Amino acid sequence: RIVKLNGRNVYSFSSFRNLLQKEAASNNSLKIGWYRGSQYLESSVKPELVSTQDPMTEAKKNQFQIGGKFLPTQAPPPKTILKGENIFDTLSLGWTKTAALTKSMIDSFYMLAKGEISPKTLGGPILIGKIAGESFKAGPLPFFKMMAFISMNLCILNLLPIPVLDGGHLLLYCIEAARRKPLSIKIVEAWTTAGFFFLMGLIAIVFFNDLSRLGLFRLFKS
Repeated sequence: RIVKLNGRNVYSFSSFRNLLQKEAASNNSLKIGWYRGSQYLESSVKPELVSTQDPMTEAKKNQFQIGGKFLPTQAPPPKTILKGENIFDTLSLGWTKTAALTKSMIDSFYMLAKGEISPKTLGGPILIGKIAGESFKAGPLPFFKMMAFISMNLCILNLLPIPVLDGGHLLLYCIEAARRKPLSIKIVEAWTTAGFFFLMGLIAIVFFNDLSRLGLFRLFKS
């Protein structure tokens, strides 16, 4: 049971994986501490940068690995349930969780715009349906959490300053408020046209990614 990485405690596979990527980027060797029964052991490992593929989106990315294979346990650790003592505590917990997810989504959009995340990770209705179906099989709670997550993604996307979307309209309203007069028809038409072509391009990309995941283009090649 791995408990430490470079002197820092790890409590789950997710925390270990995230810390591994961060530490390996600046260290050629990492020290791992673990328990084998009641005995505590330590050893140094050398991380290797390899190319991997996301099983859901089939997008390729580079990440550090140490050659270890993690298997699910028969008895997963108990979950910590956060429950507010009253309606105000519940709203506070919900707001904190929503704010954290929103920041994570905005960071993802930013990295996508910078090219740090591949456009192949984008998905359309087919991928959304696949994810919704798998979460539905896992139970009602995972399903509603996934639906809320997808809804938040669409909400944030809609509020981005992109022409045609609500965020683009809000940006125009702010510009007009600052100028204290409306923009010319030509500027509004150019803004709307640019947004239209951007959305059409985005729709083409997500449908292409969805169809590629289904193997449709491989069938045509064969």
